[in-house]
Amino acid sequence: MAQLRPDFPYDPRTDRMKFSPRYLGSAHLNLKRPSRMPASSRRYIYGDPVQMIDWRAYARTDQLIIREQRDEAWNRVLICVDYSDSMHWPEPTERLPTKLEIALRIGFHLAFAHHKKGDLVDFQLWRSGESMPGHSLLMRSSSDTSNLFQLLEDRSFAIEQIMVDKPRSLATVDHYDLGYFIGDGLDHSVFEALQKETRSLHMVHVLSQRESDISWMRDEVCYFDESGRKKEFLGSVLKHDDTYLSTIRQWKDELRRLCLEKNGSYMFVTDLTSLNEYVSLVSSLS
Repeated sequence: MAQLRPDFPYDPRTDRMKFSPRYLGSAHLNLKRPSRMPASSRRYIYGDPVQMIDWRAYARTDQLIIREQRDEAWNRVLICVDYSDSMHWPEPTERLPTKLEIALRIGFHLAFAHHKKGDLVDFQLWRSGESMPGHSLLMRSSSDTSNLFQLLEDRSFAIEQIMVDKPRSLATVDHYDLGYFIGDGLDHSVFEALQKETRSLHMVHVLSQRESDISWMRDEVCYFDESGRKKEFLGSVLKHDDTYLSTIRQWKDELRRLCLEKNGSYMFVTDLTSLNEYVSLVSSLS
């Protein structure tokens, strides 16, 4: 995931998305109309409107072929990235990407993809303690997204510097067609507030592999639990006791339930998630 860039194609087998022209949007209208394009073809099914039949094709092949097209319309898309203090872990000395870096890579990748489809994108930043996102980054197109990502990458994903250099007041928007909340889920209080502003809000749950997998722990080292319990545990106890991993599973299940109840979906990634796996997961979200 530390190699993910905005122009990485959704389909890993082709660069079609990267070099495609702008579309009219990612929303498909329910109203269908006749088309002459072969790509819009399928076999006739009893009950289909006869005006959709390609009679010329029938004269040539003696087969009833339907050619239909669904027009596209742009969506207003919200992408909200959590940049709370907990997202700045692991420390740079660990030589691992922080959760914030992974979250920003995902956010810029989604923004680029929706810009290419012709959607309007609002990229917002939120941190724990705020009732709503307090900052927004201006990206009007896929090229704006790529340029801003390059600037961010050059500054080691120090998002606070970008916010100072490129401030922008939030526009007043009553409703979004589609939304993404990207963060570690330690404080998801804003999630329910954003759900009220979106038709469907998807959560991309980002954790470090050191949080989701404890096999790296050393048996003889004592690890301190900084949550409400304030206890210390030997690595050997944590590795051989399923309590920690069971708690992680329950936490993920609870977040997934929260998403599904509000017409959204849930996706879990770490810095060890492969790009192909990520593409497969994120394609199912949008």
